[in-house]
Amino acid sequence: MAWENNFDARELDAGYKIYEAGNVIHIKMADHLIEADVLDGDVDHVMIKHMGNNITAMDCECERGREGHACAHEAALLFAVEDRLEDEMRVDPHDVEDLLNFVNEQEMKDFLSILLNGDGELLKRFKKLVRYDERQEAKTRAQVEKVNEEIDAIMQGYRDDNPKYENSQVIYLSHQIADYFFGEIRQHLEPHLENFLEAHAYLHAFEVIDHMYSQLDGFYYEHASNTIKNFIRDLNVYYKRAIGGIENQDEVYQLITAHAMEKDASIFRDDYFYLLNHAFEDRYFARSLALAKQVIDSFDGKKAMEPKEEKNYEQWVLFYLRLLIRANNKKDIRILAMKNWKHINIRRFFTEYCATHDETKWLMNYIKEQIPFEKDPHSVYYDYYFLKELYKKANMRKEYLRSLDQMFTMYGDHHFEIYREIKLNSSKKYWPQSRMKYLDQIDDPEAKAYLLAIDREYDALIKMINSTSDLTEVNKARGYLKKEHPEVLVNAYKRIANNMVKKAGTRQHYKELAGILRAMIDLKGGTDQIEYLVSHYCEKYPRRKLMHEELSPLLVEAKAIDDLS
Repeated sequence: MAWENNFDARELDAGYKIYEAGNVIHIKMADHLIEADVLDGDVDHVMIKHMGNNITAMDCECERGREGHACAHEAALLFAVEDRLEDEMRVDPHDVEDLLNFVNEQEMKDFLSILLNGDGELLKRFKKLVRYDERQEAKTRAQVEKVNEEIDAIMQGYRDDNPKYENSQVIYLSHQIADYFFGEIRQHLEPHLENFLEAHAYLHAFEVIDHMYSQLDGFYYEHASNTIKNFIRDLNVYYKRAIGGIENQDEVYQLITAHAMEKDASIFRDDYFYLLNHAFEDRYFARSLALAKQVIDSFDGKKAMEPKEEKNYEQWVLFYLRLLIRANNKKDIRILAMKNWKHINIRRFFTEYCATHDETKWLMNYIKEQIPFEKDPHSVYYDYYFLKELYKKANMRKEYLRSLDQMFTMYGDHHFEIYREIKLNSSKKYWPQSRMKYLDQIDDPEAKAYLLAIDREYDALIKMINSTSDLTEVNKARGYLKKEHPEVLVNAYKRIANNMVKKAGTRQHYKELAGILRAMIDLKGGTDQIEYLVSHYCEKYPRRKLMHEELSPLLVEAKAIDDLS
């Protein structure tokens, strides 16, 4: 008995003798409190608090109890309570029989519901007694067969009513017909799937979904692609719920691999990876290797793939590469990676593999051979990027720095991480001189301003802005100078506006002039300059009516802001 662990052997023995002598009297039992008087020379009052089967506090008036020790009187009370509870639990078979004959069916169900909801072990015993699982399986199996037969009947009806596409075995469905078709399928299928899942009949739900997938073969949805995509998306949700509920992963693995060997597994996309958690275990490895190869081969026959299919295919190739690495099959790893070189993630994975498996030099040569034949600039960039990473990991510093320099020349305007990497690998002493060399190669003003800002070279950035009359350059540097050096921007806009106002022009010309001046309105000191320049321009060129019309509202706006501040 667990409560006995609270007492030493001597107190337990003394307590049991007190209990046997009948010296525990006036026992009171409430929800969480037991009280009694214990006769042991004196009369000691004992209180014991508990939560269920756990004792939370004990108190006795005796000397040992007052010192906070578990005493014989407390043990005696617990022996007495235990005995009383055992008496209450003893059942006369005749009483049971009389009671069962007395209660009605609903009362029996209500009582069983209370008992079974609170005791999982008792629920298992009751299920076994009534052969629940066996009878439920037979009932659910019949439901699965019925649902599948009904799906077949609906599908066959549409096959009979709709023509084959271009004399092939493929059934053509128009957009309107597909809406009706999948609406009817949904209306029939989804309530059954919900019932299976709510009843934890996950394997049966899986079977119905799998059957539904197989029935979709042979239909053509060119004009109803969104309809079929939405249907398959929702079907995938049910699929994930079904496989997520199955406890026996061995059983799931066998089902899914068997399905993949028979049909096009790509329809399940990432779901297979959820199931193939155990793929690298010895008992599953050979099957996983065969499965991945089969799925990849199924993609080879497709002339073109949609973006989602491309992503799915890439994931399968990466998965297969990991399996091949475990199998130490270097030849097939190379073949598969080279065949799929256009996939950047596969290229990255293969580069990391080569860098850690003594394949670095071979891959360097392969990438150099590939670069002249690459047509996609994005792909060429990654060729140089991975070549640079290989040099770095091989500690080939000279080649590594040369490749960085080459990459900056080709891509510096857009790939700022190259600039950061060059800076990180340059000495502090020579970096200012080197930086100017790289910045001179950049044509994009915004890129140049950004690189100066991240280097905190504001003097160089200010010098660049002070020497330009190009509005685009000023605007692209605005974000980096607005807070700390607004006066530089104000002077730049003033200089550009002064150059522009020298020539008369159309209304559009003056709209652009107003736009340049308005760019100063949220800069410190900007409204003062706007008021001065507008007044000066209107006074200097009183006959330019269109200019006055475009600049006057700006003058009112600037004065209003000044008044508020």
